[in-house]
Amino acid sequence: MHFSALLFLSVTLTSCGGKKQTASPAGTTITTDVKSVTPAGSDTSRYTVIPFNERDKWLFNNAKPAELLPKEIGDVESLLADAMLEHNKMVKGVMVLKPLEKYKLQLVPVTNEKGEKIVYVNCFCGGNANSYFKNWRTELVMVDDGGSCFFNVKINLTTRKSYDLMVNGVG
Repeated sequence: MHFSALLFLSVTLTSCGGKKQTASPAGTTITTDVKSVTPAGSDTSRYTVIPFNERDKWLFNNAKPAELLPKEIGDVESLLADAMLEHNKMVKGVMVLKPLEKYKLQLVPVTNEKGEKIVYVNCFCGGNANSYFKNWRTELVMVDDGGSCFFNVKINLTTRKSYDLMVNGVG
């Protein structure tokens, strides 16, 4: 089942930071004042939401932490799949991205100076991620090289466009 469909079924949130959080009655807000927030009932084995903070200033200029709604996580997945398809049309060999289901996703939502919601999406091959990247739910995975097993992209949810897709080099 497409994990974004599961997101609509739940308004209760769980946090890797220790406290339980609840969305508004309409399911419209997710607080992000903890280390990691993911909607209950979603495929949390594949992704996590990591709040933007001071250590992540290199990702965006003049950005503020934002919240992600369950529907927006589905939108991120859809726009990410489109960006991956476009990328794969232009490259060959080791730079070709694998199917989306093969990756773990780290989502860092922000609001830029124009008020647009942008999500930094950091992707890495799932496999034994919990063995190699024990803190992947709360800390961005950053490695040198790795080819198409590691890539990131920014997705503007307001304009529904992706940009700055970068695939790691091959070592």
